[in-house]
Amino acid sequence: MILVARRDERLIELADQLQREHPELLVHIRKVDLADFGQLQAFLEQLDREKLEVDLLINNAGLGDSGPFAESDPDRNKEMTVLNVATLTLATRHLLPRMIAQHRGAILNVSSS
Repeated sequence: MILVARRDERLIELADQLQREHPELLVHIRKVDLADFGQLQAFLEQLDREKLEVDLLINNAGLGDSGPFAESDPDRNKEMTVLNVATLTLATRHLLPRMIAQHRGAILNVSSS
């Protein structure tokens, strides 16, 4: 299992909990700001170099906002679009061919309203 997030402390906490509850599980953690295309690309290339198999991609990173869209912050809108759409698309496009080649895999896109 590879856990990815912007903050180390949350990753370490979750990895520790998962390994306590599932001792047979090997958990890798990667600190990556998925809203940063450079960090995303470096992470995907690292997966390729390490030849880690990806059987399940859960696209769960996302941002939201509230209030009238006409009054929203354009910079915040851009940040949300990058993370909620572009990052999800790039990660899926990068990993899907590997899943097809290994004849197994699934992609779960999580969103909220």
